[in-house]
Amino acid sequence: MVNKTGINPLSNLLQSSEKAINAIKGSPCILDLDLQKWIAPKGSRFEEVVDLVKEMGINPKRSQFVIAVYIMLLLPKSKWDKKIDVYRRWGWSEEEILTTFRKNPWFMITSVDKIMRMMDHFVNKMGWEPSIILKQSNLLSLSLEKRIVPRGSVLQYLSSKGLLKNNPYNPVTSFKLPEETFLQRFVNCYDEAPQLMKLYREAGSYKDGKVKGKRHL
Repeated sequence: MVNKTGINPLSNLLQSSEKAINAIKGSPCILDLDLQKWIAPKGSRFEEVVDLVKEMGINPKRSQFVIAVYIMLLLPKSKWDKKIDVYRRWGWSEEEILTTFRKNPWFMITSVDKIMRMMDHFVNKMGWEPSIILKQSNLLSLSLEKRIVPRGSVLQYLSSKGLLKNNPYNPVTSFKLPEETFLQRFVNCYDEAPQLMKLYREAGSYKDGKVKGKRHL
């Protein structure tokens, strides 16, 4: 059963309990957002943001609408503008940034420092076009140190040895795979598994043969 504390402000925002329930089903994390905190004291600021998100073309019936409103209320305009500027430095147009925001509002939560480090790694170290990250913006939510660098080291080694010819893969998908699946497909199945695991350990994903922490984002 949905907690009324969470659904009431959401119902007010979407002007329908049914829409609120559908939004929660589509994105349960909405229940973690303290909407009441932002709706009540903001007044005209809240209404201004709701109108702005509607003007962006985000469907009020979809969960992205609620998340987009929340994020725009959370970010001061100065921070929002700074992040827009950073993305533009990597070749994204403002329209492309807004299109990405419509699809994945969470990507604007990423800090400026992390955006720069992630984009530098993908573009300058891995040789990816910025457009790849534009289309796969959820990559920015992953950990550079715990996921991107270790997995990239393994894939680079396999590629340099010609070991991926019979193991076709999508580099973007490889970073999103669960840890166990990645290890099975790109480490444990090779004769070079000990060396590949060493690369992983040296990159910081493992410590004393055990995964650091419970999650690798």
